[in-house]
Amino acid sequence: MLPRVAAGASERRTGMHASTRISLIVAAFALCVAGADPALAAPPATSGDGAAPARFSLGLAPATPAASRASVRPADAPRLLVEDLRELLRPSRLQGSDAWDAALGLATVGVAASLDHTAYVHVSTRGGSGARSAARKIRPLGTWGGIAAMLATWGVGLASGSADTAATGRDGLEAVLIADGLITTPLKYVAGRARPTAGEGPHHWRPFSGQLSFPSGEATEAFAIASVVDAHSDSVPLKVGVWTLAAAVGWERMQLKAHWLSDVVAGGLIGAAVGRWLVRRHTPASRLTSVTVQPAVVPGGGGLRIALKLR
Repeated sequence: MLPRVAAGASERRTGMHASTRISLIVAAFALCVAGADPALAAPPATSGDGAAPARFSLGLAPATPAASRASVRPADAPRLLVEDLRELLRPSRLQGSDAWDAALGLATVGVAASLDHTAYVHVSTRGGSGARSAARKIRPLGTWGGIAAMLATWGVGLASGSADTAATGRDGLEAVLIADGLITTPLKYVAGRARPTAGEGPHHWRPFSGQLSFPSGEATEAFAIASVVDAHSDSVPLKVGVWTLAAAVGWERMQLKAHWLSDVVAGGLIGAAVGRWLVRRHTPASRLTSVTVQPAVVPGGGGLRIALKLR
């Protein structure tokens, strides 16, 4: 029998209210738009010998050409957000592969749902006070910490002239705003799923009841940021690091009894999908990874030559 706790008290103790999370994200965008100097995004001045100063890259891919840097300026963020939302909501954009991806995602969530109670018992009842203490320390990564990190990345990129670093921060903030604020949060209210601490079990769904367990907003944020950083980065350690931190956020939501496994999986899939889509949309086609398959003739036979071209 799961412990019975009032739903309202559970929300206050285990999760940041959805409106507060959205306000944080919007405030981060507004701060960038209102407070940054557009000149920061201009190409850095060259020194006397014509050489440009070194750029700070945060382990990300090389900076994009100067002509594309206008898109990472804070003043351009609202326009880009509107354009991206229009594209995301355009029915003709959907392809057969999108339906396949959606079906695969739903199947994954379904498998996770079948393990909800088992995972709840396994994660939330093990580790004792030490695990709970670690989870509370990790939790900011899925709330204000992730937003602050992307805001700082955007600012560092602008100040140092690294367009790709600035784009990472901008894309990260926009991915969280769309994935968490415009997709996950409405789904929470529609689903009306009870949190583990409500004592209703994993199958209690009451639309528009104010119970906001499904999907996990903090997992959405963490995986959106991880997918953006991964897509922008050529650093394997950085890629491994951001995905590890995202997984840690999912673990802490379960350790603190705030979400079921399927809540975390659904939130993570939404965040990762939106983050990856945004980066691909904002990245020139010439910088995307491509695979070329060509026939090849070798002594004694033949075959195929596969060439992988990275950014």
